[in-house]
Amino acid sequence: MQGLGGALLIPVTLSLLTTTFTDRSARTRALGTWSAVGAVAAAAGPVIGGVLTQWFGWRWVFLISLPLGALVLAVSYVKLPRLDPGVPRTRLDVWGATLATGGLVATVYAVMSFGSSAWIGGALLVTGVALLGLFTAHQARWSTNPLLPLSVFRVRTVSGGNVVMFLLGLGFFASPILISLYLQDVYGFSPLRAGLGFLPVGAAMFAGAQSAGRLTLFFGARRAAVIFCVIGTVGLAAMAVLLGAGGSYVVAVAIPGVVLGFGTAAAFTPITVIATSGVLPSQNGLAAGLLNTVRQASGAVGLAALSTVVTVLRPAGLTYGYSVAFVSSAGCVAVAGLVAAVVLPQTSYPTKALPIDESPEKVR
Repeated sequence: MQGLGGALLIPVTLSLLTTTFTDRSARTRALGTWSAVGAVAAAAGPVIGGVLTQWFGWRWVFLISLPLGALVLAVSYVKLPRLDPGVPRTRLDVWGATLATGGLVATVYAVMSFGSSAWIGGALLVTGVALLGLFTAHQARWSTNPLLPLSVFRVRTVSGGNVVMFLLGLGFFASPILISLYLQDVYGFSPLRAGLGFLPVGAAMFAGAQSAGRLTLFFGARRAAVIFCVIGTVGLAAMAVLLGAGGSYVVAVAIPGVVLGFGTAAAFTPITVIATSGVLPSQNGLAAGLLNTVRQASGAVGLAALSTVVTVLRPAGLTYGYSVAFVSSAGCVAVAGLVAAVVLPQTSYPTKALPIDESPEKVR
């Protein structure tokens, strides 16, 4: 239920920004601030989690969401705009949502299960692929109000931006957790000290996300995405090499962590700018929802896959497993940069937005 709430909430925040800020410069700055707030949360998570786990117990990691959720609910009720009575409400595609959720859950669990049982992992993977295939067929042929109109992928900014986001998420989202676990497993840090050890990376993430808006306007969205992915790749690759060499915390974690944190966090802004552009204002919510689904799914798959790598390679040495995991992360982010250079359009603001036809007949 907590995951469901978060999955519904994040696209709403993004679609509010893309709908409110229609000017190119204003939207880019707003998305940069949105990314920076996310970077602050990512940096604060390991620290707060370390404090709660060490001093109060692991249950408080979940209980802390109650007062925060109440605060967000109150602020949202007071500050956010009401629904325009003239805007028609659409019916939720329940079958589509069920098939998509089931397929993604089965796929993530399949990746997690391969380390312990190839049979279970294989069965779950087949189930996940089958459910996602049924979801695609349902959207194209049977749904009268598709959750995800397949024609959205004809918009180059949307399709290209989501491919790059998936690859970036595969390589990046596991890194904060892997760094925290590495500090505890190898260096023997306490949960609190491991959280504090992540602070330089978190600070770099905030700096990258905060400056990404201005840099995106300066370089252009595609070029900025490529540059930031290259910086993130260098940081991840350096961490993999230095971890394998058994370097100290400062050399092996803090310095390359600052590089990877700045580059990867900054990359989210130009990719988000591209992936949510090129559609009609009424379809901003669809583009935002698709992007965040891809973002969350890639993070879940990446974390499951890379943590499985660490677990499977544990007999060969803790440092070796983490090093291989970060090499894999660097490869994913490098491919994201390459795809961004080849696939993404030169400009993310076409002169004419492309309408997305939601009728199943047109999709076929």
